[in-house]
Amino acid sequence: MRLLVFGRFSPTADQTLQAVVDVAVAAGHVVVCADIHAFVTGPVRWSPHSGVLTLGDVTVGPDDVDVVLLGPLPSAFARTSPPGTVVGSDAHDRRVKQQAARHALSWSLVVDLEARGIPVLSSPTLARPFDHKPLQLAALSRAGIAVPTTVVFDGDILIGDDDDGVITKPVLGGAVDFDGVIAAVAGRPRLIQQRLRGRQWRVAVVGGEVVAAGAVDVDGDWRTMPGLRWSAAAVDEPLRSLVTRAAAVCHFDVCAVDVVEVNRTPQLQDLATDLDVDLAAAIVALCDARARR
Repeated sequence: MRLLVFGRFSPTADQTLQAVVDVAVAAGHVVVCADIHAFVTGPVRWSPHSGVLTLGDVTVGPDDVDVVLLGPLPSAFARTSPPGTVVGSDAHDRRVKQQAARHALSWSLVVDLEARGIPVLSSPTLARPFDHKPLQLAALSRAGIAVPTTVVFDGDILIGDDDDGVITKPVLGGAVDFDGVIAAVAGRPRLIQQRLRGRQWRVAVVGGEVVAAGAVDVDGDWRTMPGLRWSAAAVDEPLRSLVTRAAAVCHFDVCAVDVVEVNRTPQLQDLATDLDVDLAAAIVALCDARARR
């Protein structure tokens, strides 16, 4: 199998993708890593005619690839700006435009690979829209899957400590806000969501199959709790059906289903370590199976 992996490999590697790469190489597969950091540092060159991409020190074309594993790609907006940059300044505006251009290029070449008949996990044409949490919540709800009561709101609102039945988070991902005063400012939509208490679940689904399930009893968001360890959790048939349906609704080949959402590019190494499950091997096996179709 010749595997092309898009993802974050520098300056800090995506642990899940790196584990997949290590397992695939150890199994004798040919792996090419396309580092999204190179979209920033360059050089980047791509031919819409041949589909050949030069990204940093990597050159790869459609004839060199059997299957693509799609991790995070450059976002459509500038998440950070250099110190001292004023939002709305010419320097900030240039950065936003550059980021949008990198985003457009990266998604163009990935969708082109799929259009040329190369399987991409998870499909950019089918799965990508469900990275957006408002659409994902709506789709899950339409499919009859219970989701927390949610409102997307972009007006002026303050949520203080007394409102502990509510959490908020950005529409485009990021940390959940539990404590303190949270300001939702007009023009910056946020998810305002029912806070769920009790046992938190994290179930890894690969190729429509549950490969690991962890649980923890916390009163809050497990993502804000360093050092948290997952305990192995039994998956009965109703839960198995629920999480695999959720993955299928979002067209995610590899994902983690949490208590409130489905993540296409999850960090799974903590779950794999705590439960002593080789998730990377399961992902490599899925890539190999798709490449052989």
